[in-house]
Amino acid sequence: MTCVDNLICFTQAITACYSQTEIQKCVIHQIRNSTRYVSYKDLKKVTADLKPVYKATTEEPALVRVTALKKSGA
Repeated sequence: MTCVDNLICFTQAITACYSQTEIQKCVIHQIRNSTRYVSYKDLKKVTADLKPVYKATTEEPALVRVTALKKSGA
């Protein structure tokens, strides 16, 4: 199993060498990459809203928080 940050072609390079590797994208990197689309003035609030998502100990509370964020329009 390998955790990657979704760098272009990184997944393909790993599977070319290790064909049976299970690839998982790192949620921290995904969140960090998504914040480039957030206005600087809103960045602090958005990252604070996302913190409970990536600090969740299991998938269930993370999904609850994501659902709440979607409903609030955040």
